[in-house]
Amino acid sequence: MALMMQLLILVLLPMAFLLLPGAEAGEIVGGWEAQPHSRPYMACLDIRRGDKRSHCGGFLVSENFVLTAAHCQGDKITVCLGAHNIKQREPSQQKLSVRLRIPHPQYNRETHNNDIMLLQLEHKAKLNEQVGLIPLPPAHQGVQPGTVCSVAGWGRTSAHNKELPHKLREVYLKVLDDQTCLKYPDRVIGGQEAPLSSRPYMAYVQIGSMGSCGGFLIQEDVVVTAAHCNCNLGNIFVYLGVQDFMKPGQSWQRIRARRWIQHPDFSNENFDNDIMLLKLWRSAELTEWVMPIPLPEADHHVSPGSECSVAGWGRTGVNTPSDRLQEAEQEVVSDSVCGEWYQHYDPTTMLCAGSPHAKKSAFQGDSGGPLVCNGVVQGIVSNGDPDGRPPSIYTRISKFIPWINETLQKLS
Repeated sequence: MALMMQLLILVLLPMAFLLLPGAEAGEIVGGWEAQPHSRPYMACLDIRRGDKRSHCGGFLVSENFVLTAAHCQGDKITVCLGAHNIKQREPSQQKLSVRLRIPHPQYNRETHNNDIMLLQLEHKAKLNEQVGLIPLPPAHQGVQPGTVCSVAGWGRTSAHNKELPHKLREVYLKVLDDQTCLKYPDRVIGGQEAPLSSRPYMAYVQIGSMGSCGGFLIQEDVVVTAAHCNCNLGNIFVYLGVQDFMKPGQSWQRIRARRWIQHPDFSNENFDNDIMLLKLWRSAELTEWVMPIPLPEADHHVSPGSECSVAGWGRTGVNTPSDRLQEAEQEVVSDSVCGEWYQHYDPTTMLCAGSPHAKKSAFQGDSGGPLVCNGVVQGIVSNGDPDGRPPSIYTRISKFIPWINETLQKLS
C-alpha cells in the first residue's frame, strides 16, 4: 500500500509533490495561478480542531469519496469542491461534510509511511464542469524517473511565508529516481554514539507497531514527549535504560503508558504547544541507567550561544533506525535568527538550536527527545528543516512548567 500511495502522488500530484530545493511538504514553490476550474477534481479540506483551523488538499475519486493524506486530521472536516478562490463564495463551490474517515491502518505519523486516507462524504457531489472525478492508476503501475507531472494546491508558497494563497496554484515537476530520494537525510545529523549510561533519562516511546518517538523521564512514572507523536496508533510502551536495541540487557525497563495528556492548545499545523505527558502504569526502578532529569525554572530563558546537546535513536537513513543512542552538540540560536528561518517560529513557546553553519541537528525519529543545557532539559525536539539542516525548533519547556505541575498534581 505504501507503493500504491506513492504512485497516486506521482501520477496525480494534486495535493503532494516532489520537493524543490528548500521546499517543505505542503508548499507550491515557483508555481503560478492555475486556470480557473481546469482541475475539477481538486478538493480543499477545512479542518477544525478545537478553536484551531488548518487546511489540506485532496481530490475527488468518486461522487462520494475524496482521497487525501492520513495526517490531515481534526475534530471536523469540511470538503469544498469546485473552488478556485477559497476566500470567495463562488457559485461553483460545493461544501460537503465528511461522514466517515478511513486512514490507512498502518499509517505512521513519524515516518509518513502509508500516508493516505479516504473521506466518505455526507452526500454525493453534483458532477459538472467545475466538479469532476480524476482516474486512479492501475495497481502496481510505476512512474519512470524524469516523467513530467504537475501538482496543484492552496499550500504555502515558501517555508517562510505563513500566509496561504487564496487562488489555486500549480507547478510542473519531474519525478526523481529512488536513489536521489534516498540521499535526503532523516537522522540525528552530525552526531555520534552517546557514552554508556550517560543519559539515564532517555526514553524510547513505542507507539503501536509502527510509530516511535523520543522522550525523557521527569519522575518515576512520568515521561515527557512531543504532542505531535500520534498516540492513537495503538498501545504505548516506554523503554528506559536502553543504549543499543540490538543488545538487550538487564538495564532495560519496558513499561506501558496508562494515560497520555496532550497540551490542550497543541496545533498540528504550526507545532504550537508541542508537549505531551505520558503517565506510566508503574514507577520505573531508578538505577544508574534510569534516572529523571531536572526541569528548568518557569519562564527561564536560555541565552543565545549556550552549548546544549540533543540525543535520540533517529534514523541514519530513510526508514533505517539507529540501533544505538546518538547525541549531538547544539548551540542555542537567537530568536531573531530563528524567526528569519521559520515564519511560524514563536519565541514565547519555542526555542532554536543548531548553528546554520554547523552540520549537527535533530530530525525525524528524534521527535520528543530532550535538548539538555547544563544538565537541565530546556527543550523538546519538535520540528525543523525538511532536509535536516540546522537550526531545529524545540518546545520551550520553561514556558510550560505551570501546566506540567498542574497536570502532575491531577495525575497523582
